Amino acid sequence: MVRTPLRELGKWISIVHRKSQIHMNQAGRELGLNLTECHYIMHLKENTPTHRKWLTEHLSLDDAMTTRTLRNLEERGLIIQERSEEDQRALSVRLTPEGARLIPQIHRIQKNWMENLTRDFTAEEIRTLEQTLSVVASRAIETTEKDRESRSC
Repeated sequence: MVRTPLRELGKWISIVHRKSQIHMNQAGRELGLNLTECHYIMHLKENTPTHRKWLTEHLSLDDAMTTRTLRNLEERGLIIQERSEEDQRALSVRLTPEGARLIPQIHRIQKNWMENLTRDFTAEEIRTLEQTLSVVASRAIETTEKDRESRSC
């Protein structure tokens, strides 16, 4: 059976995703972090302070995972959780200076990984790849949100 490129697309995306997770878990250990903790820290960098609920939704993780991860980061002095000033029912999360010091190191690990994966690509090929994957990701998000909405009706 001849495979079409479309049938292979999911396979290649899955391999890159899984191998990236493995790499980040291994590299993150040098910083005393796991993959999920690295993700939270990097998202807080861009969105400090932010609501805990937003982190859960944005990272597509469940509430229990968010609770555990943030508790671990807080116990290690990397984040602070406090009631939001705008909505006392919501928790706001922000990095401590110690947590913020990890950002350049995590960024370096991610950058080196991506540079290795695209080492023979031209700048135009990288732009095209990013644009194409962005469209695919947006459609995946759109489709899953529509699916969720149709199930909740």
